[in-house]
Amino acid sequence: MRRLFEFYLLFIKIVVTNKVAFLWTLIFPIIYILLFSRITLSNGFDDNSFIETIAMFFSYIIFVVSINASLSLISLRETGFLKMFFFITGSKIPIVFGQILAQLCFLYINIIIVSLVFFFLSGENLYSLLQLGLLVVTITFIPISLFNLWITTLPIKNESIIPIMNIAVFPLIIIAFSVNYTDYLILDFFISFNPVKFIHNITIFIANNIGITSVGNKNANNFFIINTITYTLIGLLMLRYFKIISVVKRN
Repeated sequence: MRRLFEFYLLFIKIVVTNKVAFLWTLIFPIIYILLFSRITLSNGFDDNSFIETIAMFFSYIIFVVSINASLSLISLRETGFLKMFFFITGSKIPIVFGQILAQLCFLYINIIIVSLVFFFLSGENLYSLLQLGLLVVTITFIPISLFNLWITTLPIKNESIIPIMNIAVFPLIIIAFSVNYTDYLILDFFISFNPVKFIHNITIFIANNIGITSVGNKNANNFFIINTITYTLIGLLMLRYFKIISVVKRN
């Protein structure tokens, strides 16, 4: 635990000074929220559209930060620091979870700020918004971050994988918010397995239970536990195969 805390302190200092991370996970969403609200608020902002908007932005921010956890580990590996840290600790676990917890702390800050922005724009109860955001992050972030460790197994150079993963976020978001559930259980499971869709569903579920809205669908709640367990198991498997030396073939 002491090693884990030491790596957490090291990584949180790196995370909060990363200007690119703030741009993608805080500045860009806030700018888009402000532009989006000019249209939405002028046409009226009912409860359903409000919570769908919150779910969209929460899903984006949480998923991007979870990817950043894996990308940060790749950067450490490519620069040789991961190997050095491993020799110090003798284990990958405190390094990986120190990085995930640092990103989680950074994410809490982002979600609080975004919730404040929604509060000023909508006048919704601030406590409910903060409760919603913090619960969604707490439930979804660690399983998805573990799942995204599969990224570390890709034999792609660090400078190439970062833009690829940043671009890949947007198709997942489009699919998550354009594909609806069906009456076929197996198909619905694959729809729900999209991490962005998973975060969206959790957001709607929590919003319903804390009284912000009553929007939802009959199948959205069916796969929460299954998805969480699946993400976690895949993540633990990827952690086992996570290499401390570069997997990129060099000429």
